[in-house]
Amino acid sequence: MIDIDDLRLLQVKFESVRSDYEEEYKELEKLRKQFIRKFPIEKIKAMTKKDYAIGFGAANESFCYWLEVKLMELGKMKGSYSGKMFGFYYSVENGNYIALKKFQKKGTIEDAFENIKKQIYDLLIAGKNNNIDFIRKSDISPMFKGKILTTYFPDLYLNIFSGDHLDHFLDSLLLYYPEKLDIVDKRIMLLDFKKNDTVMKHWNNHLFMKFLYFSFGYPAIKKNNIQHELHDYLGLAVEYPDLKDVKPTTIELEIVSGKEIVIKSSKSQTKKIDFERENRIKHKLGKRGEEIVLKYEKNFLENNGREDLARKVNWVSTTDDSLGYDILSYDLDGKKKYIEVKATTSSYTTKIQFYISNNQFEIAKNLENYHFYIVFKAKEKNPEIWQLKNPMQFLNNGLILTPTKYNVKINTRNVE
Repeated sequence: MIDIDDLRLLQVKFESVRSDYEEEYKELEKLRKQFIRKFPIEKIKAMTKKDYAIGFGAANESFCYWLEVKLMELGKMKGSYSGKMFGFYYSVENGNYIALKKFQKKGTIEDAFENIKKQIYDLLIAGKNNNIDFIRKSDISPMFKGKILTTYFPDLYLNIFSGDHLDHFLDSLLLYYPEKLDIVDKRIMLLDFKKNDTVMKHWNNHLFMKFLYFSFGYPAIKKNNIQHELHDYLGLAVEYPDLKDVKPTTIELEIVSGKEIVIKSSKSQTKKIDFERENRIKHKLGKRGEEIVLKYEKNFLENNGREDLARKVNWVSTTDDSLGYDILSYDLDGKKKYIEVKATTSSYTTKIQFYISNNQFEIAKNLENYHFYIVFKAKEKNPEIWQLKNPMQFLNNGLILTPTKYNVKINTRNVE
């Protein structure tokens, strides 16, 4: 997930235009309510073909024309010919109505139109009840489906309909998502991100959409020089491979008694890794390590038939850094697993050194099923993870704890 300081900088920059977007939305909201009065849910099934279809020119006041053109600023539907997107339209060239075959259950235009109206009505009922499974399975095209839902229920659904745009924003916010995740769930992910942010949770969804485009632009201009300069200025330039291309694996290592955590290796290396120093040089390294572990844990559970647990894996340090661990995961039997992540760009070596807080030390001593996950080669496509379960069992037997700082408190009084 994007560093909180970087996010706050983007939000500060957005403040310069936020009031303009809020005023704009007031006018758009009047237009949206006008549409709802014209096409209330209870009258959807009573629409005539002309009430519904696009294809009658600029004077068109149809359901589809309103959603695509008149309400364009509430979310643009692009990338698909209107007839294919809406499933049913009027062809001026042919002088008749045309319907996609998938809606022609009985092989007639009339049957297709009745079927489309029913599907829209059922979609709206599902949308009102937040029936995500039904929404996902609806035969209505994804962009049209998204526009219908956000128009009728703007507080429940996000008005971004392109899969490429959703991927762009999830990637820009450094939010991990499985490759098989569909458009519906990607919108939910973005909305959850908004709801969990102390600043943006008070914004309406339209304002959040504007923030995303204002901050990260469109996918087509993602590599624009100006965009790169802004990202560099804000510290958002990403030097790591796309997280979707990263394939983390685990390595088995043995702790050997000595003055430090020692790893038996066939390589004759003696260099110690100072994780803290690396984090100071590249403050995103730690977050990258956590992202890699988050992806690994989710994939491990999914690949072993525990998708229910994979959905519950939580990157807890992004919202509370006082817990003493970064990620809450699960063993295959459902037992909670508490993971503190340490990351390095180096390959594994015979000596490892890193820092933990006193709070992390106390948690590691007392919390059952606590783990250190050491991520090697964190900037590469094939990072390696060493999992050290209940690390404090090795204290003074391969793991040495050395105090490095003191918390100083001084009581004083004025000298008269």
